[in-house]
Amino acid sequence: MNSATKEIQEIKNAAAATEKVTASLRKENDHLKAEVDKLVCRNIRLEAQSRRSNFRVYGVRDSPHETPAETEQVLRNVLLKQLQIAEEDVNNMSFERVHRISNTRAVNQINKSKSPRPIIAKASFYQDKEQIFSYARSLPKGSKIGVASDFPKEIADMHKKLYPILKAAKAQKKKAFFNVDKLIIDGQVYRGKETKDLPLYGKVMCETAEGLELTRISVVDESFNVIYDTLVKPTRPIIDYKTKFSGITKKTLENVTTTLDDVQKCLIDILPHDAILIGHSLENDLRALKLHHRRVIDTSVLYDSSSGPLFKSSLKCLTKQFLNKKIQSGSDGHCSIEDAKACMELVQLKIKNGPNFGKPSMNKEGYANLVQNIHVKIIPSVIC
Repeated sequence: MNSATKEIQEIKNAAAATEKVTASLRKENDHLKAEVDKLVCRNIRLEAQSRRSNFRVYGVRDSPHETPAETEQVLRNVLLKQLQIAEEDVNNMSFERVHRISNTRAVNQINKSKSPRPIIAKASFYQDKEQIFSYARSLPKGSKIGVASDFPKEIADMHKKLYPILKAAKAQKKKAFFNVDKLIIDGQVYRGKETKDLPLYGKVMCETAEGLELTRISVVDESFNVIYDTLVKPTRPIIDYKTKFSGITKKTLENVTTTLDDVQKCLIDILPHDAILIGHSLENDLRALKLHHRRVIDTSVLYDSSSGPLFKSSLKCLTKQFLNKKIQSGSDGHCSIEDAKACMELVQLKIKNGPNFGKPSMNKEGYANLVQNIHVKIIPSVIC
């Protein structure tokens, strides 16, 4: 009996030990799965950001042997005639590439049904894409021409599945739109049953209910004097304050009354019409400010990344590498004044040392023209 009892106890102990190991492995597996999910989201997010200046145009007459140069001319004609953008603005737009989305199925469609392949283009400047979209919103209902952002397949699939929900919401006179990986209806993220089968829904991009939301702006002049610095009351519900980066919390904005309209009016008063705006990844700042401005110097493209021409260096890395200074090192988030001054100093360093300093992306002639036209150097630095 004692022998049997001992064996039973040993079996129980072994089972308990096995269960403990199993639980540990299960926990480790869950952790690894979460890390894989994070990496998947990160990769999709990076791909989406790399396509930030991309857009697609649908419904434009096609030719199976159309060259990229011919496609670009077709696109410019659409912008001029269908979207009715001013000829001067269209001529000033620059595209890194323009071509038809080509595959066997699409070519077969041309041959059989004459269905045009979509045009995909990458604007050299994000502001040009924003301008195109502002005109595209005025296309008449039922227009055969359509303009849309170019997203990774995972996000495009989300849009395809949730499009009927968006269409139904608009039919009910609700304000509905896609904000990258989320469907926003009347200022709220849609969480209906259709999203249950979309494991990445709302997890790729985490910003605000309407995208980037201005919460602080800092402006310094060429002498590093702070000429404007204010917190801004958000116009839409904030989903994620990104406190780690922005330093902004819900409490920070509790008693703030300054609105985006106030900021825009103030900037009009402060900035001369020929002012050149300086910042890092300025497309984000201008989008948050809801401003369109052509005269800019962007430190993210002024200095080449050590990772290659397809990448951008962070402001923190550029400041460390070229100014031998540390910024964004505190635990309370970035300081917009500190960031603004760093951008200004980097630009002044580039001007002082010439176009080859930091392996600039632009050619010498373009850089010389830019420097020659600098009259006032002012930064809007935005943290969202």
